[in-house]
Amino acid sequence: MQRIILLLTLLLPYLAVKGQDNPVLKQFQKSKLLTSTIVPVKSDNLGEVVDLVVLDSVLVVTEMFTPQLYKLFDVKSGKLLKACISKGRGPNELQFPLVMTKNSGDSFSVFESSKNQLIYLSLKDLLSDHPHFTRKETVNNRSLKLYPLGNSQYVGTGIFEKGRFCLFDKKTNQSETFLEYPKEGAPSGTNNIALGMAYQASLSVHPNKDRFVVVCGSCPNMEICKIEQNKIISHKSTLFNTPIFKVQGNNVAFSSENLYAFNSLASSDKYIFTIYAGKSRKEHGSAFYSGRDLLVFDWNGNPIIDLKLDRDVYRMCFNEAENEIVAYSINAETAEPEIISYKLPSELK
Repeated sequence: MQRIILLLTLLLPYLAVKGQDNPVLKQFQKSKLLTSTIVPVKSDNLGEVVDLVVLDSVLVVTEMFTPQLYKLFDVKSGKLLKACISKGRGPNELQFPLVMTKNSGDSFSVFESSKNQLIYLSLKDLLSDHPHFTRKETVNNRSLKLYPLGNSQYVGTGIFEKGRFCLFDKKTNQSETFLEYPKEGAPSGTNNIALGMAYQASLSVHPNKDRFVVVCGSCPNMEICKIEQNKIISHKSTLFNTPIFKVQGNNVAFSSENLYAFNSLASSDKYIFTIYAGKSRKEHGSAFYSGRDLLVFDWNGNPIIDLKLDRDVYRMCFNEAENEIVAYSINAETAEPEIISYKLPSELK
C-alpha cells in the first residue's frame, strides 16, 4: 500500500501538468468534483442507449438494437413503465430516429430522414394502451438531423454539397445552407461532403428558439449560432485542433490516434452542457468516446466551470426540474449498463 501511495504521489504532478496542457480543459478557471447517484434501473431492462431525455418525471431512452426503440422509466425509482415503438416501416414504426429533441410540455420530436418526416411523440400517447405518434410533419429537406425553431423554421445538419447548416422555412418550402466547415488540417482535395462526415456534430437549440449550439465528436469544435433575418449567423466559434482522418472513396476514416471530443450535448436558457472525452481509440478501445469532464459554458461561449465526474459517461441529458444531469454509463467492475444522475451546483440554476 505504501508503494502505491508513493507511486501516486510521484505521478500527481505529472498528471496535473498533463491536464493543464489540454487546451480544452485549460480554459476553465473553476472546477468541482461531482458524485453520482444511481438511478435503480435493472440492468436487464437496459440496452445500449444512444440518446435520452427527461420529460416531467419520466426518462425516455432510445435503444437501436432492441425490439422497441423507446423505453420509459420513472426517473427516480428506475421502474420500467413502457417499452414501445418498433423499428420498421409501418404507420407507427421508425427506422432511424437519431436524436430526440425536447419540446414544450411532455413531448419530443425525432426526424425520420428516410421519409423526410418530423415525428412528434408525447408521454400520454407513448404510455397509452396502443402507443402511437402524436403527429407527423412532412418536411422537404435533405438533412440527416432536423431541429424545430420558431416561426415555422427548422435547422438541419447533414452532408451537403455546400455549407454546414441548413435553414428550412416551411412557409415558403425553401432551404438554404449557411457557414462552412473548418478546412485547416484536412487532406488535400477534401470536398464538403467528406468534411460533413468528418465534422458530424450534436446540436442543441436554446429554449427561445432563436439560437443553437453545435459540438463535434471528432475534434473540440464548438460553434454558437443565431438566427437573424432568415439567416444563420455564427456568434462564436472555437476550434482547438482538427480531426485526424483520411478520405476513402465516399467515406472518411479516422486515425486510431484521433482524440474524441464531445459525446453529448444539452442546454438550458442560461447554460450549455457537454461531456468531453479527450481519448483515442488506440489507447482506450471502445470506451474512447466516454468522458469524465462535464463542461459548462454560457450562451456567449464563455467557459463557466469544469465539473469533474466520478464515472465515465457515454450519453447525458439535462433534467431542468431537478437541476441535474441524467446519464448513461457502464459499470467499470460489472460491465453492466447503468443510469446515473449528478446534482448540479446551485449557482447553475
